[in-house]
Amino acid sequence: MISLLRFTIVLGVVHTAWVCAEGTIKMDWTTDTTGDNRFGPGGRLGPDGPWQAVLVSVGLTYSTASHSLMWPSGTSTTNILLADGRGRYSKSDANATSIGSAAESDAWLNPSNTSDSSYAHIHDDILIDQGTDLIGPYNASIYAYHQWDVSFPNGHNYTARAGILGLGPSESNPLSFLGQMKAGGTIASTFCGLHMGSALLGQAGSMILGGYEQNRVLGDVGTFDLQTSDPNENYLFIPGPLAFLLDVVLDVETGGSPFNESSSISLWPGINDTRFYADQSRDRGGRTGSRLISFNPSVPYMYLPQGICKTAAQYLPLTWDAGLELYTWNIGEDASRIIGSPAYMAFVLADIDAKNVTIKVPFQLLNLTLLPPIVDTPTQYFPCDPKKHGPYVLGRAFLQAAFLGFEFEHNLAYIAQAPGPTMEQSIIKTYQPNSTSVIPNSLGTFASSWASSWKILDNDTTTNTSNSDGTTVSQPTSSSSGGGLPGGAAAGVAVGCVLGALAIVAAASFLWRKRKKMPRQTMTDKTSEATTAPPSDQTTGDDGYPTELAHCQGPSEAYGNAPPHEMVEDGVLEAPHQPSRHELPLRRSW
Repeated sequence: MISLLRFTIVLGVVHTAWVCAEGTIKMDWTTDTTGDNRFGPGGRLGPDGPWQAVLVSVGLTYSTASHSLMWPSGTSTTNILLADGRGRYSKSDANATSIGSAAESDAWLNPSNTSDSSYAHIHDDILIDQGTDLIGPYNASIYAYHQWDVSFPNGHNYTARAGILGLGPSESNPLSFLGQMKAGGTIASTFCGLHMGSALLGQAGSMILGGYEQNRVLGDVGTFDLQTSDPNENYLFIPGPLAFLLDVVLDVETGGSPFNESSSISLWPGINDTRFYADQSRDRGGRTGSRLISFNPSVPYMYLPQGICKTAAQYLPLTWDAGLELYTWNIGEDASRIIGSPAYMAFVLADIDAKNVTIKVPFQLLNLTLLPPIVDTPTQYFPCDPKKHGPYVLGRAFLQAAFLGFEFEHNLAYIAQAPGPTMEQSIIKTYQPNSTSVIPNSLGTFASSWASSWKILDNDTTTNTSNSDGTTVSQPTSSSSGGGLPGGAAAGVAVGCVLGALAIVAAASFLWRKRKKMPRQTMTDKTSEATTAPPSDQTTGDDGYPTELAHCQGPSEAYGNAPPHEMVEDGVLEAPHQPSRHELPLRRSW
């Protein structure tokens, strides 16, 4: 086991950062650096994003410090790239080198495809500044990397662009830098509120030390255990906030559905992993059939059971790329309609109080791009990384749509729905040491925050789905909540049809009796001809870019279709039962 040297961290925010509310500090992101392309065009990072990272400074003084890119994380150690490893940090005495995997140095990196790396243990100051003022110093631990590569089965690899800013305490240093900042009166508590935002859609990230932005928190807020050590050596260690995953669902927020289904689609029946992971969740107190899952902003994808990703690919125009071990989008009209619609992938989570919290991740956030050197040409991909074995982790792709709060003093975490690009006014709240909850905005603002980005589909459309095996299926599509007529109208139609049938039977009986008493007459049958309106034309969008999708008319309120009913033998008609509308119906195989 490699021991860590101690070094000094001075925390603040690069250039435009500021103490925003009493007892809080707002961190700067790469996308906040307008006109500064040192961190990538527009501050957007690849080659599997675009992403945005937090900015910190490393060095002894403001004039000699180098700005470094960091993913925020609950780990106890800070990981940084040296200049000779294509990072931005230079240290002349960084020559004590160890060879190994970056994942070995930090369990938070376990899900990623990190290849062999070389790193040094260094003593230095990290300066996170506020203009010309500095905050700190604070003691912490650091790994400085000469080499930090991420590899793929196709033989391609790339050097990591950003390091990891460790927010959590360690056994050897229980007072983390957040704890030291609190002790010094800089922040009110050891809380950090985080929303990764979307670099693709121009939604800035949010990271508040000692508090959170209330407009980044919508609806029900789940409370979860923040695991910093393995309570049972017989199980895999899963660092970070732990939740019980109950279901993964494909659905649509409003209007017609782009899927070949008339209701929400549960992917859970296809989970198909080993009994070990069900037992692991059960032994931690989870509901039977649930799975443990953690949340980690330092890794890029959604690392899910293999069967979940595979089942999703049956409903989405995706192709499995064995060289990448990822699904890529079959770019065309069908993919554009799904990506640009109000469709989403929802995750149903149970917290420590057995309260269900649903996080909806719109498909616009699940249309990311691989760039060279991972691929030869830009390739749009679906960031679901199927894992044959756990641990299961929801990384940055998921956290574009979710608020995550770390509370290290009591080892708790908060998770809630985050808004889309059009957000409400920013209100920064201080999280006090005696706080036990996070104050959210209304969940009703979720749809409005996406309204300008969605293209609502008609209820009756046709989707040609190109499955991952290359086959194409053409089927009519209806609204995700049922489509067609509203429940009341459907009931009225059904009643009218039955009453009409009764009237025809009565009239026929009357005419038959009258015919037996009167001379034969000639009767003229009249028939009515039903016509079907042709489907409206759909304009093909520009391949690969959701902002250039064809606009589909809408919105329309969606309801469930009423099931057929028959008249009982005694002639009494039962009115069709109108199904109740559900925000997110759950389908489980357990």
